[in-house]
Amino acid sequence: MKTNRILAGWLALLALATTLNAQPSILGANWTMATNAAPWNGQQGPGIVAFNGEIWKFGGLGISSFGSDVWSSSNGVAWTCVTNAAPWQPRTEMGALTYNGQMWVLGGYVTGGYPDSCNDVWSSPDGVNWTCVTHAAPWIPRHAFGAVVFNGQLWIMGGVSANQDDWTYNYNDVWSSPDGVNWTCVTNAAPWSARFGFQVAVFNNQIWVMGGNMWGTPLTNTEDVWSSPDGVNWICVTNAAPWAPRMIFGSAVLNNRLWVFGGNGSSGELNDVWSSPDGVNWICVTNAAAWIPRWEFGSVALNNQLWVLGGQGSSGGLLNDVWYSPSAISPLLSIASIGNQTALFWPAWATNCVLESTTNLSNPNWLAVTNGEPIIGVTVTNTSPAQFFRLQQN
Repeated sequence: MKTNRILAGWLALLALATTLNAQPSILGANWTMATNAAPWNGQQGPGIVAFNGEIWKFGGLGISSFGSDVWSSSNGVAWTCVTNAAPWQPRTEMGALTYNGQMWVLGGYVTGGYPDSCNDVWSSPDGVNWTCVTHAAPWIPRHAFGAVVFNGQLWIMGGVSANQDDWTYNYNDVWSSPDGVNWTCVTNAAPWSARFGFQVAVFNNQIWVMGGNMWGTPLTNTEDVWSSPDGVNWICVTNAAPWAPRMIFGSAVLNNRLWVFGGNGSSGELNDVWSSPDGVNWICVTNAAAWIPRWEFGSVALNNQLWVLGGQGSSGGLLNDVWYSPSAISPLLSIASIGNQTALFWPAWATNCVLESTTNLSNPNWLAVTNGEPIIGVTVTNTSPAQFFRLQQN
């Protein structure tokens, strides 16, 4: 049985009645602030990637100007300004990826004039030295689009842009490239509605499209989820995920789950966190994370942790704080032992849990006590030698 992270430390069952109470620390529910004020200015829509064990931040839109600065950090606290001015045009809402040992910047929003977007592609091995792979990819200039690495290729899809007539266009085309220069239009019109500000992910050997906004009057957020094995054939996994419709939000893939958090909803900015093992069944890990509601922020998974960086807060101000959801887990089991029976309980929100036991900690052979179904308690018979237990999340 494959398990991903321990939710509880081991506990030997005693003949006496005992209980254990500890503050839980669950991925996505509990957050730690790495810094309230990173040295980079508050910016919305920065590019964020994890590369060589560090978080990297590219550009973004500040109070009055676009950025082309590049920063890196191994812990979210100490940041290094790799360059104040990368050679690519300052921008926000770009595609940011890692591929073939390089960091990549693709397209983005570059000006308040028209056209407002670009379709250039840049790569760098270190954040300092950048190569313009192409000044004009064959896809229409755009921003707030989806970008992933899948099946050994770069992929971009969807997004929005405006032309000289101030006419705004949404897209639902899908493109792929092995090198950032040569692009193939996989489809001009995917079955999901043209949109921007959505999230894409690679999960279970599929490309996933989640949420976003269809530009129009009025603006319409969505909460649908789609998947595809090839970028051509798409399945609507659900038309209505239980999380509120939203745009320009955070997402990640971690611990064999899709994650969705924050963003802009119909009632304003959000700070809820949701996870799913299949894109259909979603769990609200928390309705209100410790970081203030926001959108246009950076999100990434690194070191078995979820990260949230900057963005625009619910008050409209630009943020430069950094938060992470720890991978360290505190004991969650409550134990009561009377006679030869012992009851073990854990909180109902610790879903998809499996209780395992062993009689030897120096050379453990963990065996499942439960069948892996989401339950919140089990009763076992005391044995000799003592049993040790741990609670794990599937």
